[in-house]
Amino acid sequence: MFIKRVASFLLLIGLVGCGTVEQEYKGVKSQVGNIEEDSGVNTSSPKTGKQLYQVCAGCHGQQGEKEALGKSQLIGGQAYATTKYQLEEYKAGRLDQYGMGQLMKGEAQLELDEIKLLSKYIERLSVSSNSVSTNTTPTVSEKDIFFKCKGCHGEKGEKHALGKSYIIRDMSKLEIYNALAGYQNGTYGRGIKAIMKGQVNGLSKSDLKDLARYIDDL
Repeated sequence: MFIKRVASFLLLIGLVGCGTVEQEYKGVKSQVGNIEEDSGVNTSSPKTGKQLYQVCAGCHGQQGEKEALGKSQLIGGQAYATTKYQLEEYKAGRLDQYGMGQLMKGEAQLELDEIKLLSKYIERLSVSSNSVSTNTTPTVSEKDIFFKCKGCHGEKGEKHALGKSYIIRDMSKLEIYNALAGYQNGTYGRGIKAIMKGQVNGLSKSDLKDLARYIDDL
């Protein structure tokens, strides 16, 4: 009788133990599934990722081959996990690399799925030695110069950049030129003075005039 009771007790412990192990296995399996789903981005559309990246291309280049504002690292081909982490930290206001935290916080206000798509697209970019120009004074049109302005100011200059600037399409050609020249020599600007100085450095007076005329015509 005693032996039967002991056997029943051991059997009961075994069944309870199996149930606990099975529950733990299911929990671990669920966690692994979430990790795989997060890193795979198997359902992402390259076209959608490319569309999201166009805001970045103005500063980083079409292949991530430029140092944004002359400060950042080249991001073309950067690991998915690294880019995703940085975008999430910028979005939350916890990252301020190269003094661009405020600028990037505004750019990184994306949904998690969009961050994943963008990160995967950047990982697929390729920076070749031919795509990195060593010419410090390239010949570009005013439209090309304005391309990097669109991320903050809008396609038609209709936005307050970083929620602070004037709406530039409402400014006159002279006002735009004086502002750009002032940013360049450090006599104009407030909250985004440092950012704008980096944007206009390297532009000639002729470039500034052409850019002012282009914006005035938007």
